Amino acid sequence: MKVKNSKGFAVSTLLYGLSIMGFLIVILLMSIVSSNRVNTKNFVNQIEDDLNRYSLTEVSFSSKDSGDLAQEYFVPYGQEGWYKIELWGAGGGGATGGKGAYTSGLIYLDANTHLYFYIGKKGGTSAAGVNNGGPASGGYYGGGGETDVRLESGNSNDDRSMKTRIMVAAGGGGAKGSTKGGNGGDLQGYKGDGTAGSATQNAGNLPTVLSSGGGGGFRNGGAGEGGSSYISGYAGGSSYVLNPQKDQLGEWDWDYKGEDFQLVPGKLTIHYLYPVYKEVGEEAVLDRYDPPQHAFRFVNGLMIPGVNDGDGKANIERVDLKGATELAKKDNIKLSRITRIVDCVDGNSGTWKEIQAVSNGENVIKSSGTVTGSGLANGNNLKDGLLNTEASIAGSVAEKCITVTFSTPQDLDEIAVWHKVGNIAKHNLEVCDQSGGCYSLSNRTAVDNSPVVETSNGLHYSAYRGNETQNIANGTYLIIPVSNASMVFTTGNAALSDHDMMLKLAKYEANRYQMWDIQNVGDNKYTIVETQNHYSLQVDTVVGNSEGDVINARARLVDSDRERWHITPTGNGTYIISSFLDPENKCCRLAYSAGNIRTAMNSNTTLNTKFYLINVDY
Repeated sequence: MKVKNSKGFAVSTLLYGLSIMGFLIVILLMSIVSSNRVNTKNFVNQIEDDLNRYSLTEVSFSSKDSGDLAQEYFVPYGQEGWYKIELWGAGGGGATGGKGAYTSGLIYLDANTHLYFYIGKKGGTSAAGVNNGGPASGGYYGGGGETDVRLESGNSNDDRSMKTRIMVAAGGGGAKGSTKGGNGGDLQGYKGDGTAGSATQNAGNLPTVLSSGGGGGFRNGGAGEGGSSYISGYAGGSSYVLNPQKDQLGEWDWDYKGEDFQLVPGKLTIHYLYPVYKEVGEEAVLDRYDPPQHAFRFVNGLMIPGVNDGDGKANIERVDLKGATELAKKDNIKLSRITRIVDCVDGNSGTWKEIQAVSNGENVIKSSGTVTGSGLANGNNLKDGLLNTEASIAGSVAEKCITVTFSTPQDLDEIAVWHKVGNIAKHNLEVCDQSGGCYSLSNRTAVDNSPVVETSNGLHYSAYRGNETQNIANGTYLIIPVSNASMVFTTGNAALSDHDMMLKLAKYEANRYQMWDIQNVGDNKYTIVETQNHYSLQVDTVVGNSEGDVINARARLVDSDRERWHITPTGNGTYIISSFLDPENKCCRLAYSAGNIRTAMNSNTTLNTKFYLINVDY
């Protein structure tokens, strides 16, 4: 990673500065020609506005066919702040190859920070996808390459460079005949049948020749399996410690491969020191190693497995975190000064794998928390940072609970918990603060009897998202069906008439056809409006109170009940969306089933009427 002191800076930064200087000179000359009475203050303000527009552009990266895969991005001077990074892993080869994963998060970057993006390519016949996809044999298909962002450049499989990855979106596994490839995963990769694969945070495979290629990732998948993804600072992860050492002569040893370069299981945030140079004559000489001013850790991290079936891609954009400083919370759900966490499940589900509370990118339960529970066996397994150890409470009681107690109050960014994978009939995660007040993040007394859905990624509750047990705040959201969490609500072709703008599901592409402005217009009535063409979500029929009605995105109908919706939190992180038109409240819930988005009766409590609402409005 190239971060220079005030006396030494990258050539790219110099070129950037010269281009800005030229830009300013042109504006100055034009202003002098146009008027001899320029108001200096207004002129300076205009220059500042122009520079802001110039510097705040969104940057996207796509795959490269050959050569050095590293694509550099640096933060311009004066543009330190919050950035959103999104990555898409590449799909595995073949018609039924696994799909690449999606990862995203918010990170604070200092000015002149240099990042290197490596974009994966889709696997081919016997050919590995570029950027660490696994090759195949016998005419089967190679795995898709990972997409990642690093602090140091190098060859795509360079050992040191790979250990500086701060985010990875895994590639999908290659197909083998009619056998499907597994999807690029979250904390764990997946097999073609959807079960957990061999790639985790701490174990996986080298990209060697297999019958069908494994997907690249933080750890690569086995034959036909997807790789695992990674986000620095994300609960459940493991990270590298990168700390260069001095040799016996006191010189910095760039090739040191000792313990400080080892993966630390359960360590959430990468540890990195960057070189600082000084000028000696005309040479830039290494002076020292300094820690970064801000650690390279993400908040509001998100992992969605099995999203992308083509080549990988990446996106970085400076965002306004509503004027927040680095430690401020956007939508704080009161995870401040926490003294106790209580996690309860129904009596049939009393097995946990891990519980983590993240503060400043590290799991404070491991260092400052005590885990207890009536009848709890092997409680220390829940704070060891590993997801392959368990602790259980035996017996036939109606409810089983574990309690985390902190020695000192903690300001938390995220809480995550892993139960034995499967659906949990009831779940309640409660936090208590220093004042003695307690409240639920996930309420077991939900609006219906639907189970909590849990995968190997666990259940995450972020201080940078709204409280999912309460009515949602106005903002821009992705709408994701629980029954098909790799897809998002999308409007159709903009060339079609508004009547034909059928709602559909599509892989997440980060475009405005997939983002919905949700506004509370009073009495728990919401409008849901697509942000590209400003079409509103509406039922197709005028009456709108029968099973199976079509849902469209249409031109706005001012003050029309056809575009009014109730949005009800279920208490377990999902929402029910139902039409306001039905006076008897028998119909109509928004539902997804068999590839169609229709209305369902309100008595339907299955997962196809539950949706995740992910806030993307920063």
